Amino acid sequence: MYPNILDLPYPLSVLRSFPLGNKNCYTLKPTAGKGNLYLIRASFLYGNYDGLNKFPEFDIYFDVNLWTSLKFREASEPVITEIIGYAQSDNIHICLVNKGLGTPFISALELRPLNNSIYDTEFGTSASLVLFQRLDVGSTNGSGRYKDDIYDRLWSSCLLPTWDSIMEKLEKNQSRKFNISWNDPPLSTHFSPRYLYATTISSPRALVGKEHWISIYKTEDSSLPPILNAVETYLVKQLDESPTFSEDVDAVMNVKTMYKISKNWVGDPRGPKNYSWEGLTCQYNGSVPPRIISMNLTSCGLTGTIAASFAKLSLLESSDLSYNGLTGPVPEFLEELKYLKFLNLKNNQLSGSVPMALIERSEAGLLILSVDDQNVCSSSSCNNRKTNYVPILAPTMSALVLFIALLVIWKLGRRKSAKELVVSSKKHIIVSKKRQFTYAEVLKITNNFHTVIGKGGFGIVYHGQMADGTHVAAKILSASSSQGPKEFQTEAELLMTVYHRNLVSFVGYCDDGDNMALISEYMANGNLKDYLSGTSMFSITI
Repeated sequence: MYPNILDLPYPLSVLRSFPLGNKNCYTLKPTAGKGNLYLIRASFLYGNYDGLNKFPEFDIYFDVNLWTSLKFREASEPVITEIIGYAQSDNIHICLVNKGLGTPFISALELRPLNNSIYDTEFGTSASLVLFQRLDVGSTNGSGRYKDDIYDRLWSSCLLPTWDSIMEKLEKNQSRKFNISWNDPPLSTHFSPRYLYATTISSPRALVGKEHWISIYKTEDSSLPPILNAVETYLVKQLDESPTFSEDVDAVMNVKTMYKISKNWVGDPRGPKNYSWEGLTCQYNGSVPPRIISMNLTSCGLTGTIAASFAKLSLLESSDLSYNGLTGPVPEFLEELKYLKFLNLKNNQLSGSVPMALIERSEAGLLILSVDDQNVCSSSSCNNRKTNYVPILAPTMSALVLFIALLVIWKLGRRKSAKELVVSSKKHIIVSKKRQFTYAEVLKITNNFHTVIGKGGFGIVYHGQMADGTHVAAKILSASSSQGPKEFQTEAELLMTVYHRNLVSFVGYCDDGDNMALISEYMANGNLKDYLSGTSMFSITI
């Protein structure tokens, strides 16, 4: 907010600028709610407030659809734009989007409720009207506004010297009838205005072309000339994009409020395009409102219990709440998310049992479920964890001994033959070309490193999915890792030569420039440590 400039008319005497963030929004909550028609006016006066004397350019959006692009010609010249449209939800979001051409700002934002019938078009609620021109042809004063105009519209004066301003009541032997046409097609014929009553004649269809002619001429049986008070012209803006499903938005906003999430979640979650909310993915299906299907809140500092609002996201397919401080049990209401395919609750402070329905879906391969192994167990095993120690310990100890033996054999064999690895002085190259991935393929597999499932000495481990639907774990070598490319290369060669049914399957590797990665089968039920410690929520039956 900037100080008042006393010689400027209110509300242009102040402005608010938005140097931070690419999208900044105002949320309007009209009392009439959704489904009703509103006039929204935005005013801008640059006034060289920042001392740069450089006009910014930015966009303004009506919900998720472009309203107009703002450009300025003079520092002292106000720019005022109006849009008339239906509210598609109880909230209307007006967003300023930074295009990298200067800091967005706004001087005033006004909302006026309208009668739904006065701006009727062939498009109904699927389009909005952006003001092109509004002329008062019966006055030299212009403006109008409330109370002269109950809708508080701004009118520009347009009165030619040859026109007369009249107000008279017709005598019995007088008549005033006229025809109205726009570019030849008639809008109205033999129209006779009522005394002191306002009547609006409009074209419900959009007109094309660069030039438009409005013609008003009296009929042959009229004794008086036609009259005209005002003319309005609008540009049709199709609402090609739909706002996110309102119940999904309410649920996410409740989550944001409960956990005090600091992400720049403003406006509509899905738009405008390229400005959707960080960590959320929406599903688009034509004209149907988009639905939220994925939520990634890993490492967001969440504390407390898992919010019941998550259950309101009825089409949620993926939820990553790992690396937070969540406490309490894994709630049963998560069973209501029948489309959920991925749930990561690792590295929290959850306790108690996991709902049996989630475990059954995981065992059936319908859900990838990851939970902390210290305090969480299955609903059926919480009361008899000790009985699981013996059947788990025997096979896992055998697997461990076998793994150590294979490692020793590999070490001895490596000393006898150095031909298995070829090491360049400039770059470490894995000699085998079997199952090698490019860095671009790794990005695609992990959905641009979307979901973190672990951390190790080499770096971070991400969940991924192959083209055939196979779920994998991708270990990415970090630049800050204490273990270098040699150790990374050694592990890759070892994994490519060792096979056992009790060891995780090695899928492939990436050795693309400075980018290195190991890709292995995803262990949805935990790792060897889980079973040796007896804290895994799953048991193995021999």
